[in-house]
Amino acid sequence: MPKQGEQGGQGKATGQPPANITQHLRGCSFPCNRGELIKHARQNGADQSVINLLQNMPDRQYVSMADVLKNYEQAREEMAA
Repeated sequence: MPKQGEQGGQGKATGQPPANITQHLRGCSFPCNRGELIKHARQNGADQSVINLLQNMPDRQYVSMADVLKNYEQAREEMAA
């Protein structure tokens, strides 16, 4: 059975720590919306688990990487529940 935060069954979050999202969002200018975050993550080779987490974040304007990280972590926790 997967440990908390590891890739598991349906609806489970992956082991992608929030700090790793920064590498997938390099080149992203702020403010930006969720769609732009997803676009940059795909361009930078993010796997589907990262894309899924980004898609579960609120669809709004993000003003900084810290803002993204906060919401990314919340999405990770919700998917793990």
